[in-house]
Amino acid sequence: MFGNKKGGGENPGKRRRPSVVHKALTHPIRLDILLRLHEGGPLSPAKYCEGEQVKLSVAAYHFKVLLQHEAIVPAETIAQGSGVAEYLYSIDRDSLIGGFLTSPGASSECPGDEERPNASN
Repeated sequence: MFGNKKGGGENPGKRRRPSVVHKALTHPIRLDILLRLHEGGPLSPAKYCEGEQVKLSVAAYHFKVLLQHEAIVPAETIAQGSGVAEYLYSIDRDSLIGGFLTSPGASSECPGDEERPNASN
């Protein structure tokens, strides 16, 4: 669904630079998406919006940014009928972000977890 326009494919085994990782994490919705993926596995923008005060277009944008920065990867496509598909994503465990979240001793709890992003972001 979302193409990787920046840095895609030149060196698939190379980890992203910390400055690029920082860019992927500069928004609370993106950080929340990563935490939800870490805690619950593959997720789509539509599933992310369930129970959140985030519009689908906003969630889809942030999933796209994470995909472009190689923090997440496509995990599965589910046909919904009438030519519509739901795209599920998971954390790229080979990325710096994935390595951090999945490293031994990494906690899924971060300061500020009690504050969830809202639709105005």
